[in-house]
Amino acid sequence: MSGSRNERGIALLTVITALVALMIIAVPFGIAMRMGYERSVANNARTRAQTQVDSAMEFLKAYMARSTEHVEEENRAAERKDCNNNDPDCDTLAELEPTLDQMASSLGIPVEQLRDPYGTILGFDVEDENGKININNGSYFALGNLMGLSPLGSQLEPSSRTVTVEDATAFPERGYLKIGRELILYRAKEGNQFTGCERGFLADKPEHGPSMQHKAGEPVVNFAAWAIAYYKVLRRPGEFTEFETLDVSDISRLYELDAEVPVLTQADWERVAPYFTVYSRGPVAEAWTNSQPINEGTSLPRASGEPDQFNFDNSYFYNLGTIVRLQERWQKVESGADSRQEKTFPHRKDYAMVFDARRVAISGGGDSNERTIH
Repeated sequence: MSGSRNERGIALLTVITALVALMIIAVPFGIAMRMGYERSVANNARTRAQTQVDSAMEFLKAYMARSTEHVEEENRAAERKDCNNNDPDCDTLAELEPTLDQMASSLGIPVEQLRDPYGTILGFDVEDENGKININNGSYFALGNLMGLSPLGSQLEPSSRTVTVEDATAFPERGYLKIGRELILYRAKEGNQFTGCERGFLADKPEHGPSMQHKAGEPVVNFAAWAIAYYKVLRRPGEFTEFETLDVSDISRLYELDAEVPVLTQADWERVAPYFTVYSRGPVAEAWTNSQPINEGTSLPRASGEPDQFNFDNSYFYNLGTIVRLQERWQKVESGADSRQEKTFPHRKDYAMVFDARRVAISGGGDSNERTIH
């Protein structure tokens, strides 16, 4: 009798132990299954939302494309009546604001779903990116108009530690200035004066120069604007490296600068970023183009700090601040029994050149073969 009770007790303990073990296993498993289900639902909703956003973007681009001049001219010629406006000379508000019915139709969902606050909520904003300055092809003068650009207020001597401009409003409280080839660090701004200046900063770099005299009226530009404009050729020499977004923080890594003086603060960039873009369809440099011969000019390389002088035939495609590349050409000279090679002026063959119909000053010198009109 006693043995039978012991056996039943052992069996009961075994069952209870098995049940507890199952509970220990089942509870985490159930929680994991629930979390997995919730993740799947969230991922599905995220994917569906992203798909709808992508579809909405494609619809908006196609909708906006209908207002382009050549499409409207084609619609007018075909006498289409289902378009908001076929006048290529102007656009109506209806051409820029699609209705919810049109949006719902493009997404393949009922229009009520767009109006339901508990359903799909979509919003869109249309901006004219071509009305902004593209940082991948804008000159540093164009960028400087927003970030800091002003004529020099008085003649600047090589030993001066204070720079006076006509209007310093757009410049940051401390930073760097670019005047011609010279880079200047300044530690404070007082009215229209930059004080605590270190002249000829980074003079060992071919794109910068030593402290020199500057005449009143010369353009003084915020170095951050210069760095953004030149980033595409300085980041990886020999290649064009464009900005893919409006994140320009990488310009601080172009040079080893003073750690206490930033090239561009986040606050200063956020102030002007709405006026810039990387999405406009304007021309972006991808190769050296529009080659031209140099008619006359100084020999290269030039050791002095004075700008090089060149004369070209045509200036139609070139602006102030455009990057240039010079290539020297050797020609064979024969005189009787003598035969030798002489270096001629740089000649455009497979590289581009900034040029001007007038005699122009091109910053550079030293061993650099890249120049910029200034």
